[in-house]
Amino acid sequence: MVPAGLFRRCFALFVDQAIFLSLFLLAGFVFFGTVEILLALFGWHLGNQGALVLFYGLFVVLSLVIHWLYFALYESSQKRGTPGQRLLKLNVCDLSYETISFKVASARYGIWLAPSLLIEIVRELYAGDPSGIGSYILFLLFCVEIAWLLPFFFTKRRQTAYDLFTKVVVVKT
Repeated sequence: MVPAGLFRRCFALFVDQAIFLSLFLLAGFVFFGTVEILLALFGWHLGNQGALVLFYGLFVVLSLVIHWLYFALYESSQKRGTPGQRLLKLNVCDLSYETISFKVASARYGIWLAPSLLIEIVRELYAGDPSGIGSYILFLLFCVEIAWLLPFFFTKRRQTAYDLFTKVVVVKT
């Protein structure tokens, strides 16, 4: 099996993110539209800042869960990849080229997402902080995110750090 190149993997991710963003926007429209209708039926309104933050938080958590399930379920299925990966003829498999488990796919997703999620959390926590400590933390997290990709250029199977941690390889079909 031939390892997948960086361009194919990045473009597959771009396709998957475009699919997810489309679904996310549709779901957001339906979710917030439904919430507005239900609140209007009960005579409430979203003028209350706390209610708006609560609904936004629920939507973000729900989106993260759906994003995780999108990648983990597709990559652990018999199709061995997301729609973007399949479009570019890529398979996600273990080192013996077998289908990975849902647990492995979930771990791979978590390791892949962790730096990005931490960057967003730090950005929110240190927004407007005059000390500048948030900038240093963001820089370090950005370096970690780049470091996740470095092994790709030095491994025979073209594995990223999250592939190495979960003993997964992405190959061309």
